Amino acid sequence: MLQSQGRLVSLLYRRDAPPSQQSPPTAVLAAQLGVWGFRRDELTRCLKPPPALYKFVNVRQLQALAAHGWFDMVLVSVWFWSDPAPAFAEMVMPTLRAHSPAHKQPFVSLLVDDAHAVRAARLATGETDAATREGYERQAATLLPRLRSLYALADVVSHVSAEDQRADRALFPDVRRWLLLRTPIRVMRALPKHAAAPHRQFGHTRHVGFLGNGQTATNHQAIQWFLSECWPSLRLAYPTMRLRLVGRPPGSKTNSSGVVRCEAASSPEVAHCGWAWGTPYAGVEAANGIDELGFYSADALLDEALSWRIFVAPIHATTGINTKLLLALELGVPIVVSTAAALPLDLAAPSHAAAATAATAVAADATATAANTTAAAAATL
Repeated sequence: MLQSQGRLVSLLYRRDAPPSQQSPPTAVLAAQLGVWGFRRDELTRCLKPPPALYKFVNVRQLQALAAHGWFDMVLVSVWFWSDPAPAFAEMVMPTLRAHSPAHKQPFVSLLVDDAHAVRAARLATGETDAATREGYERQAATLLPRLRSLYALADVVSHVSAEDQRADRALFPDVRRWLLLRTPIRVMRALPKHAAAPHRQFGHTRHVGFLGNGQTATNHQAIQWFLSECWPSLRLAYPTMRLRLVGRPPGSKTNSSGVVRCEAASSPEVAHCGWAWGTPYAGVEAANGIDELGFYSADALLDEALSWRIFVAPIHATTGINTKLLLALELGVPIVVSTAAALPLDLAAPSHAAAATAATAVAADATATAANTTAAAAATL
């Protein structure tokens, strides 16, 4: 859209993803931005004028970029994955304001995909490990002044979720301007444009699907709760049912050789080591119908999702939008979803998904949905 209006668009990113996980690959992204003569070795050495692709090096690089005064508008994402280390936005915002020419201060919008302080408080409530719970409680308290400082430096604070914005408005009444971002669901399609959903194989399987990065607390708390509270009754009703967990397992580490899984047997002191940590199934996952599949490519994920009889999203400590639901909706896979995960997508009272909060309700809905071999649900994208 910006390019269609004659704007030159640049992107500053922080870290490289493995080539197999780049979407799109870096060279393709550079071409989409209109960066001609792109050379990877120049990402960190040269500060070219827009349109350009930059890889973050240090704060001095940010100072130099700001001092050029090239940018009329800057969009800055807000996330705290490296907490308690400063968030990237906490480095960018004061540097941008301090070093941009006084007569060329850019219009800055913060892009907020979670109500971060609220999320930390909710995670603390659902956490079973005492040390981790104390960490979330500290984070919830410290994020309030940090977010207040960030928001004060922005011209506008933009959320992806109306629920999150309502929560942040109550916490930060002095913000000068709020915007709500609406992204068309069609841009998140897994299938090509206008393509019909492929034939599902759910009638021949007992697969229950879940999609999510286990290194994200909302996901591993959800699965820990589901395995403890719901899985026993589901397995009793369907002894051959299997829970298919797509995404990096909790506790995984990434190094030069790839993703290294956390092994509970060798790391008993590590909290959230594997999807089944804190449940009776830790260490005996496969024997109890739990398949930890790891990261899947887009094609492999599509094949896997077509085998799901149902999709579960038992997420409670959540803010933002659980886009994982969109794949199941697009493919017509019936979903059993917590009310907290359903609300941001306006699925609070759905006809095509079961919304529940109590363990008995989730288990009952999952059992009933799995029993219906003709169940189907599809979102209009």
